[in-house]
Amino acid sequence: MLMKESGTKVSDVHRMLQKQAGGVSALGFTKRDAYNVLESERSKTFDGTDSNTLIGIFKKRAEVECDFFFDFELVDGILTCFFWRDGQMRSDYERFGVLVVHDTTYRTNKYDMICGSFIGMNHHCKNIMFGCGFILNESVESFVWLFQTFLKSMGGKHPISFMTDQSFSMATAIKSVFPGARHRLCTWHIDENSKKHIMHLRKKINFVSPFDYVVKRCDIVAEFDFYWNELNTVYECSDNTWLKRLYSHKEK
Repeated sequence: MLMKESGTKVSDVHRMLQKQAGGVSALGFTKRDAYNVLESERSKTFDGTDSNTLIGIFKKRAEVECDFFFDFELVDGILTCFFWRDGQMRSDYERFGVLVVHDTTYRTNKYDMICGSFIGMNHHCKNIMFGCGFILNESVESFVWLFQTFLKSMGGKHPISFMTDQSFSMATAIKSVFPGARHRLCTWHIDENSKKHIMHLRKKINFVSPFDYVVKRCDIVAEFDFYWNELNTVYECSDNTWLKRLYSHKEK
C-alpha cells in the first residue's frame, strides 16, 4: 500500500515483487488479487456524500447545457468510474478528433482514483480537451468502460490514431473498443518509464543520447534496427526485460 500511495502503478508494484520473489508462483498472489485488496481499502474511506454531490453537479449541468454528457458506474453503492465532456469538447472532437492522446499520469486525488484525460491538438498546435474520466483501477474492464463511454459521448465517431503509454490493459481495451485505430506509444511516457526501468543504464556515460535518437528520430525500420542493435551491443543490454518488451512494440 505504501508504494501505491507514492504514486507507483499496481502493475509496476506487482511486476517488481514478482521479480524479487522469482516468479508468479513464488509470489503467492496475482495482479487481480492486488487490485481487489486496493479497492477494498478504498471502499472503506470512500465518502458516498462526495459521489452524490458530484453526480448532482453533473445533473445540474446537463439541465442547463444542452450538449453536456456524463456517465458513471456504481458497484455496491461505490462510485467506481465516471466520465464527462461538455459541448465545446464535442465540437472540438468533431473537427480535430483524428488523434486522441489518453493520459493517465495524474493520480493525485483524495480517493487515489486514476484520472484519464482525452486530449487532442487543434490547428494552432495547442492541446485541447475532448473529455475526462476517473476509474478505480487499471484493469482491462475499467478502460473498456471508459473508452466505450467516451465513444458513446462522441456519437460513435472513432479516432484514426490513439496514443497512450505502454499499459497492457489499455492496449487490450483499445483493440476491443477502437479496433480500426492505429495505436501509438507516447515518447514522453517511454522516456519517463525508462527512468523507472533502466535507470542503471541511463546513468552510464552517453547512453541517453543514442537511446533518445532510436526512440524519437529513426524514420525507417532498417535505421531503427541498426541503432537499436548497436545500443544493445555497446551497453550489453540485449537481455533487459523492459527493453525487450519495448522492442516488441516498435511498430507502435
